[in-house]
Amino acid sequence: MGTSFLTLGIIMLLGAMLPGPDFAIVTKNALLHSRKAGFYTALGIGAATWVHMTYCILGLAVIIQKSYWVFHTIQYAGALYLTYLGIMLLKPHATATIQATSECNANPLSNSKAFRQGFICNLLNPKATLFFLTLFSAVASTNTTFLTNLAYAVEMFIIAMLWFCSLVYLISHQKVASWLNRSKTVVEKVLGIMLLGLAAFVIFC
Repeated sequence: MGTSFLTLGIIMLLGAMLPGPDFAIVTKNALLHSRKAGFYTALGIGAATWVHMTYCILGLAVIIQKSYWVFHTIQYAGALYLTYLGIMLLKPHATATIQATSECNANPLSNSKAFRQGFICNLLNPKATLFFLTLFSAVASTNTTFLTNLAYAVEMFIIAMLWFCSLVYLISHQKVASWLNRSKTVVEKVLGIMLLGLAAFVIFC
């Protein structure tokens, strides 16, 4: 059991660290709004992981994986949401100042909106469905108790939150933010293009 926890933890950490929609949305909100917005976005992602882990434990992930229209409905909805966020960043507007603290800037993002963006981004990511299904399939069996599965879920949640909160703290640090602030317009456009690219990847890959 200890080996399973260690294996699960390593895979979860590596999966969270891979650049993807969650990475992009956390980076966007932490850089262009505030450290606090980044933390709430990370919390939204963490809340969404509980949804994925719940249906994995209940066995619904197998149904989603085998049902073509359910899986692809999630896939297209997620791609549309990423496209919307990317277009919003590419639209001409006054560029926000990259924050080095948790204080609100001239282009504030409410806590609820930051949380909602993180939650929806992760929830509508079909790759997250397959990722959590794969993880649970690797460590769980018919003999695995509910409490053990719950322990796995708690471990994955903690690892995801530690990684994304660390990411927020790093990219909103004063020195990092000051350096990025000199290229804030470019940062916005790069993040926008990244989100559009991720939307295309979700659809075609």
